Amino acid sequence: MARSGPAGTSSSSTAAHAYSRDAGRYDARTARYEMYRRRAVERLPVSAGEVVADVGCGTGLCFELLVDRVGREGTVVGVEPAVAMRRLTAERIAARGWTNVVLVGSPVESAVLPPLDHALFCAVHDVLQSPAALDHVLAQVRDGGGLAATGGSGPRPGRCR
Repeated sequence: MARSGPAGTSSSSTAAHAYSRDAGRYDARTARYEMYRRRAVERLPVSAGEVVADVGCGTGLCFELLVDRVGREGTVVGVEPAVAMRRLTAERIAARGWTNVVLVGSPVESAVLPPLDHALFCAVHDVLQSPAALDHVLAQVRDGGGLAATGGSGPRPGRCR
């Protein structure tokens, strides 16, 4: 169950509101973390044709790296509850002509996901603190699938296994 935020809202909806409010500044504000995004994606054992979820994908900053790894036969599933972030993500997808990226616009805890080969959690401390969100995503990752997580809070970035 999601934790409660201000005025009875869930922590998921509170985070989605905050990210929507700051969506236009997100790429510039997080540019200095590109090295950590790249390392997290590189550590996923992704092969062409596989399905990878970018959980809390934001504006899709990891998509190019992921699309290159899954190839034309694979799929990148971006989960993003914040409407304004998703709008920017959709623009990024259209501008690059990616036909194998799917956006899921709902809280992670209730996102309709296909079976996954791998999951990426990049700078999503709110998701990583939600047992319901983690359980939901991990239940979709096949046995032997890969997970990578990185961010500015908690353990040192780049220490993914």
